[in-house]
Amino acid sequence: MPTIRKSLLQLIFSGSFMKRWNDKLRPMEMVEVDKQAHKMIAAWILFVLNGDKLEKRKKIKLGNEIVEGGIFEYLFRMVITDIKPPVFYRIKENPEHYRKLSKWVLKQLRPRLMPLGKEFLERLTVYHLNPDDTSLSRQILDASHMYASYSEFKLLKHLNQMDDELVGIEQSFIDRLKTYSGLEGVNELLHSETTALGRFADLCGRLRFQTRWSQTPRIPETSVLGHVFIV
Repeated sequence: MPTIRKSLLQLIFSGSFMKRWNDKLRPMEMVEVDKQAHKMIAAWILFVLNGDKLEKRKKIKLGNEIVEGGIFEYLFRMVITDIKPPVFYRIKENPEHYRKLSKWVLKQLRPRLMPLGKEFLERLTVYHLNPDDTSLSRQILDASHMYASYSEFKLLKHLNQMDDELVGIEQSFIDRLKTYSGLEGVNELLHSETTALGRFADLCGRLRFQTRWSQTPRIPETSVLGHVFIV
């Protein structure tokens, strides 16, 4: 029977401490677990829109791939926490270098994940070492990742008008999201301020403003958004 080790739980919850955009002026602390939660909400939206016409069995398979892929990507991200996104993308452009990085990450994850079973480890390994970037599930996750990061950027850009990097950063998000415009719903997410679907997705992201409350002090403290993801 699969079991969960303490070290795996600690890794999962470490996303509550992992700060994002810490070289920019922020209206509040932005942490990785909140971004991942918003990403998976967006992925659910895109799954509903793009999986609606699929045969039932294929739709269930797509849903499972998105959920599991989101878990695999989060675990990967927790290990490479110290690599800034621009550096990571440069590494990813070189297949040989990215494969070396992926093997190292899998080596770090293996002791924590072994109790979950051999099959889980095998699927994780295939996902990162032999990725199918053309699959619908991967495209949905990639588009959702870009949307969630862009949403964070829009929260802080008005506080950083003096920052010369802003224009380039925003254009990069727009260009990357446009590459997924073939997916139904992506254009609405890109122009979230003016579309009903986009406003709904943005509204879900505001759950990061609300702290998960309990009578007993919680360590780490999480937002409602991040708590939903971890649960």
